[in-house]
Parts: sequence; structure tokens; C-alpha cells
Amino acid sequence: MNIFGRIVIVMLGLVLLAAPTAYRIGVLDYPGRSYQPPTNGPQEALAATPEPTPLPAPLAASSGRVDSALGAGPVVVDLAHFNDVSPVALQPLANALAARGVGLRLWLSKVDAMKVEAYLDFPDQSAELAKELADASALIVISPFFLWSPQEIELAERFVADGGRLLLISDPDRFGDFAAVTNVVAEPFGVVFNDDYLYDTETNDANYTHFFQGGFLGQAASLDGARIAFYGGRSISGSVMPLAQSAPTTLSSLRAGVTGFTTVAVAGSAARGAAGRVMALSDLDVLSEPHVQRHDNRLMVELVAGFLADGQRINLVADFPHYLGKSAALAYESQDAIGGDLLLLGAQLQKRLEGATRSLQLTHANALTDTSLLDPGVDLIYLADYQSTAGSTLFTEAGLGLREEVTAPAAAPSATPLLTATTALTATDVITAEVSAGAVMSPTTPATPTIRLILETETGLQLLADQTVTIIQQRAEADTRLILAVLANDAKGLTAGVTRLLNNDLTDCITGSSVTFCPLAAAPTKHESAATTKSDSPKTDAPSSSPRDGGALTILLVDDNQDAAEDEGGEADLYLQALLAAGHRPDLWTTAGDGAPSLGDLEHYSWVIWSNAGYAGGSLTEQELAPLSEYLNLGGAVTLSSLDPLWSTAEDEASTLRDLVVEAGAGSLVEGLPAAAITLPADLPLAIPLTTDVWELPVQVALRRGPTSDDAGAPALLTIADPDGGGRLQISAFSMTWLAPEQAGQLIQNLARWVAAE
Repeated sequence: MNIFGRIVIVMLGLVLLAAPTAYRIGVLDYPGRSYQPPTNGPQEALAATPEPTPLPAPLAASSGRVDSALGAGPVVVDLAHFNDVSPVALQPLANALAARGVGLRLWLSKVDAMKVEAYLDFPDQSAELAKELADASALIVISPFFLWSPQEIELAERFVADGGRLLLISDPDRFGDFAAVTNVVAEPFGVVFNDDYLYDTETNDANYTHFFQGGFLGQAASLDGARIAFYGGRSISGSVMPLAQSAPTTLSSLRAGVTGFTTVAVAGSAARGAAGRVMALSDLDVLSEPHVQRHDNRLMVELVAGFLADGQRINLVADFPHYLGKSAALAYESQDAIGGDLLLLGAQLQKRLEGATRSLQLTHANALTDTSLLDPGVDLIYLADYQSTAGSTLFTEAGLGLREEVTAPAAAPSATPLLTATTALTATDVITAEVSAGAVMSPTTPATPTIRLILETETGLQLLADQTVTIIQQRAEADTRLILAVLANDAKGLTAGVTRLLNNDLTDCITGSSVTFCPLAAAPTKHESAATTKSDSPKTDAPSSSPRDGGALTILLVDDNQDAAEDEGGEADLYLQALLAAGHRPDLWTTAGDGAPSLGDLEHYSWVIWSNAGYAGGSLTEQELAPLSEYLNLGGAVTLSSLDPLWSTAEDEASTLRDLVVEAGAGSLVEGLPAAAITLPADLPLAIPLTTDVWELPVQVALRRGPTSDDAGAPALLTIADPDGGGRLQISAFSMTWLAPEQAGQLIQNLARWVAAE
């Protein structure tokens, strides 16, 4: 082909390439043309679509400020299990609750989720939940990501049985929502959230998954005819009573062939005291902006808020002070003069009530019988001994009686000195001396009778008054004021009873609807020695009730938290839980609130545990060690848990502790602990290595620093026992919270057995 032929072919190729572009520009006018949607009707997407914007409308005016004497407890929202819920989404519900005089409180977790290595390793938070629910009226659980622990679920069950309300929400549109995880909490209450989503291709709110409710039942029947849309929801099954059901055209992604799905329900087992106190809801968006402004959706917010606000806690004695009104008066009545111990109780009661937004004032002892001494509506806290109250209306209406029991012991003959050669004898004396080889018995003398007070109940139960504390809740006949009476034999018993109220601990008491009986000996008094023993017991030269002498193990647990940061958790709670599990009843002392205990505070206990190892800056001063040293010299037992304990520390600087190993031959001290090295969490605070070189007495090492730790092989936990029966000392230079919970509990119980051993 010649050159002209090639040129013609190239030109034809250029024309073919340029022709489509010229056609689009010249004929179709692409540069000046905009997109036009197809004209064959709207195309609704199954995926999420933009929410239609409603026309602006004025907000409804508030019905007015709630002005009640004392509002109900708050509604607690669980955010501690890391659900995908923003507090902003709860604003409409918070507004509706506030209009009813109820607040909304968020329960946030202290757990660092980034350090949770496995999904099932999420720690138990029941201790924090118990504090949140103490004064709450309702609890909301929304699509939790991490599982609730069995202990947390048990607390929720007790809360609902006690009159609290529970709202359960599992929303399939929430990130991280799994119906099975929510059902761990829901199923004990008879609720099952199905793992589906509902959709409606015929009647919807601009999206197939935005479906309308078809009917309302039960306490929601007043909403019949309302147009309420859910913006992504699932069906609910189980032992429930439906409140709302989806429209007949609404279908399930999994449950084929049926319609009329339950989307809102109430539940709760009557056998467990929870009937009607649990609500299940399958959509959170209907309670949130902007969806709440569409159609009649606000009516669903009002339904939910009304359910939550109508909860009425069954306030038993242990719920102190939440059953008291806004104002209360304190009255003492005793045959003896009121001492400083009882005045201190009054101060503690006043502080506790002020923390619960209530006030307390002192009133006349006759306020129990003379109601004119109190303003209307003021409740009465009445502290009295049995003899002062016996025969009163309070006493008799509680079904109580008091009687004296006189016991005359058998007369005991008294011994006279042995006869000597110089003693003048009668004939009778000679005969008596011959009969007796040791002492001559004089004629018997009358013994002094013993008088004991017996407390009697209408059921025939008889209780020793000096060993029993009685707590009575009673409504006065003339008005609605509540009378809360603590009765005991003496000031010591009153201290034990009031301390039980302050600690909300009636675990070992016989409780009734209005009368509660508690044993005096087991009362969990805080600083019992400082509050009572000092005033009515003589000073001793050694710790009282030594377990090695056969007495009970009395324990003072000192939480040295005075230098703790706000976000730090100590190890004292771990000691407390392990000791309680072993059957002990330690008293708790916090240095942040009470300062350092003196020798006088320590010497009434057989075991003192000083704990600050859970705090990165925890250390002891020589001033704090001085009373502990004196206490040891008196024969006491001390456990010192600190990253810088001063005692038995080497000259080395603080270093990293990564693992622990059990010392061979430590015996029962390490019983139940792994034989292999115990790996500790990463990024722990530095700790001072221990040494055995500073002690003249034999030292038993129980745990050493492991091979991957700095200063490997140095003691990490050691014990010292005086072989002559003196003091016993345990020193640990690490925090028990660094161990796995079961390992820490085992080790603490081992230490307790070592203290109590011969």
C-alpha cells in the first residue's frame, strides 16, 4: 500500500473516533442537559433513605413545673455494657420523665474496653450496679454489646421484685445489637427478642423497614387509632402481654407466613414478684429526634415515660433512707443519760439524710406520743431502749411484749481456810476437819439472782433483749408520718442497729413487713471499737479476741485511699468480698474520710489489713507505721499490702513486676495457686522489691517475682510469725487486683487461715 492509502485509513479512523462525541454534543446536547428522573413512578429503596422533613410546627406548651415534696428515684440507663446509644437519643424521653418529676441518670462503665482481650472476659460490674440501683425507680437496658454477668442479672431481678421498673430495648438498627445478647437479660423476665427485622412494602414511612403499628392493647389501648411508625424493629415473643402489634401488611425477615407481630409488650413473672413491671420495646428511634416529631410518635414516648415513672419501690427497712419524707426528726428516749456515742449516731444519720436530699432535726423525747411536737408531714426516727418503750402504742401495735426473767442459781458453798494447829476447835469442827481433806465448807449463803429481759412477739417467739436489736416501721394513726424506731437493750445495741441502717445491711436479720429483728453480735458496725468499746470497756494490753486463743477473728480493713486519684479503684473491696465469702465480717476504715487509725483503734481487733497497693501513688509514712508496730508488739496480726511498704524493702528502686511464682515449701499459704508462673497484666505501676535480710525472726516467702520481672527472684509476699506467741505480719508488694479474681480470692482466704492458725 502506498503512502496515500495509509493516510486515508488514518483519517477514516479519526472520523470514527470523533463521530460519537460530535453526536453527543451536537444532537444530544450533553453539556447543557441535566438529569431527569424516570417518569414511571417513584422507586423506594429497601436500604435506608433520607428521613422526610416534617413541616415546622410549634412545640406543645409545658403543662407546668412538677412540685412534689420529694421526687421518685432516677431512671438509670445502662451504658456500661458499651451499647451504641448516644445520650442525645434519650432527650425526648428525659423531657417526658422530667415532666413527671423523675430524672434520667446514665450508668457509665469504668472498664477499659480496649484491655478486654476476649468477648467473654468482660468483668462483672454488679458492685457498681448495686450503687446505681440503690435509690433508682427504673432501669433501661438498650442493645448491650457485652454480656451482663449472672450477678448483675440477679441484682436486676431483685430490683424489679422490689417494685422497680425495667425497660428492655433490642433495636436491629443499632450497631452491635444482637438479640441473643439482650435476651441474656430479657429471658429471666419472660421476654424473647426474635433475631429478625420487620418490613412493609405496602404501607410504610418512605422506607420498607419504617413500618406502622396496626393495633394497641392493654394499657396502650388509649392509643388505638394513632399513627405510630417504628424505624427498624424486630418481633417480640415469650411470656408477654402485647401492647402494640404491627399492621397486617408488615412482614418478618425470618418468620414467614404470619403477621400481627408484637413490637411492644409488658412482662414479668408473678411468681418472682415482677408481673407487669417489665416493658419490652423493639425500636429506640421512635423515642428519639427527629422521628418523635412525625405522625403520633410522641404518644409512644408518653406511654414509655408513664410506665417508667409509675414504678413504686417497696421500701423495706434495708432501703434506708429512701422511704423517709423530705424532713425527719430524731428523738432519743432512754432511762440513762444520752452519751457521746448516741450523739455521734445522730450526726451520722443527719449526714446520711443530707446526702439523700433530706433534712434531720433533733426533737423532744416525747415526740412519739405527743404528735404536736412535730410539724405535719415530718417523719420520726426514734432511738430508745426497751424498758423506756415497753407498753407504748408503738410497742404493742408491733406485737411486742417485755418481761423480766429471774434466774436464781444454786447456792454454792464457800470454802474457808484450812485449819491449823493453833485454831480453836469445837467437837463439831474436829469431825468436819476429819471429813474434809482440803477445806472446810461453811454453811451455804444465798446467791444473787440474775435478771434478764425477754422480748416476746405475738407469734410466741422469745428473744434475749440484750442480744437483739428491733427495727420498726410504722405509720402514725393521726397522720401519714412514718415512724422508724430502733430499739435495743442499751447504747451498744442502738449503735449496732443504726449502723445496720447506715450500711443498708440486714442480711442476717429476720425481716417482716413492719418489724425486723437483728442479732447484736453480728452487727456490721463501722469502727465498732471507736464508737462503743472505748466508752464501756476497760483498756486492754493486747488485741482482744485473739483467734489463737479460741476467739473469733475480728478484722479491721483499712482502705488507705487518702492519696488515690479520682479514677483509681483500690484493692480493699477485693479483700472485703473474699473475706465475706469466707464467712468473716470485717469493719471498713477509709483514711480519706477518717484519717489514719491510732493504736487505740487497732488494739480491739485481732487482724488489721492495711491496703493501698491498688493506688499507683500508695505508700506509707513512718507516722502511719508507728501504731502498726506497737500493735504488732502487743501480739496483733497485720497484713500490709503496698507498692512501697517501707518494712522489709530492699535498697533497690521500684521496678516492673510482670509475673509471680509460688515459693516451694510455702505450704498452705499458696494452696490452690498455680504451680506455673502467674502472668500479670501489662503496664502496671512500679513496685518496690522486698527482702528478707532485715528481720531477725524466721521469714517465710510465699510468692517471688517471676523470671520475666525486674529483680527476678526477689520476694513479693512474705510472712513473719513470732515463735513466742507474739505478732504476725504479712507483707505483699503488689496489688491483689493484679491477679485473676479466683486467684486473689484464694490467696486472701489462705492469708486469713494463716492468721487464725496456731
